[in-house]
Amino acid sequence: MIVVGRLCDEIEALALAQAQEQAEARRHLFSLLEQAVDARDPVATGRLVVGVSATAPHHRTDAEALLAAHEDQRAREEAERARRLPRTLEGKGSASRGKRCTGW
Repeated sequence: MIVVGRLCDEIEALALAQAQEQAEARRHLFSLLEQAVDARDPVATGRLVVGVSATAPHHRTDAEALLAAHEDQRAREEAERARRLPRTLEGKGSASRGKRCTGW
């Protein structure tokens, strides 16, 4: 019985250590994700959203889940803006064609 008790204690300690490591890794990913969103970097944001989504979503705190949903929405909006940007710039460029610069 003593061996079983020790083994259970060791398994519990290992599980706790692993859970703490996973929590720290998630915090780091969320920090990187927040930085990427603030920098308006859709490529990095997209990659990090995938990484965050892949890291044990069933172990997320309510705050992490809310942040992940918010960051995912922001990343989608940024990606959509980036997708539309060439057409927007093209439209502005064609509007200015034919106009002459009347500098000094």
